[in-house]
Amino acid sequence: MSAFHANSPQIHSYTTNGAVPKIVSQSRANYIRVLQRLRELGVRKFGFKWSEVRYLPQLIHPTEQVGGVVQGRSKDGHVLLAATDKRVIFLDTKPLFVRSEDISYDAISALTLEWMGVSGALTMHTRLGDFKLKINNRRTAEIFRSFVEQRCIERNRTRY
Repeated sequence: MSAFHANSPQIHSYTTNGAVPKIVSQSRANYIRVLQRLRELGVRKFGFKWSEVRYLPQLIHPTEQVGGVVQGRSKDGHVLLAATDKRVIFLDTKPLFVRSEDISYDAISALTLEWMGVSGALTMHTRLGDFKLKINNRRTAEIFRSFVEQRCIERNRTRY
């Protein structure tokens, strides 16, 4: 089944004030742009088989730029954290449901990255709770960490 069929998926554009989301149609160009960016960020060939990676372009707006992505396992199974220039997306897809959380950079209090041999653990501490992942790709984890830290620093500068 092709990802580019006539009934292409929709993107939900959420507002910060809790209003009803508007629907933005997904374009093929945006889908391809996001997948190419994931390749540039170091997602391996096997990583593209995960349903979270195939679903992520539906959540990325055409004006957003992906700056980092981490795939890993949590207590619920395979999950993905994607950092864009506007937000961090926590994505967990299962056969019957999709769990997606948008996290503002203002809500992130700390990011912990630990390595033991070839595997590691990434914990993102937020006001919403902790997001813990067991990861194997060190390159994508370092890119994700540095991008999120840089965005948090930029947000703090503009706030004060």
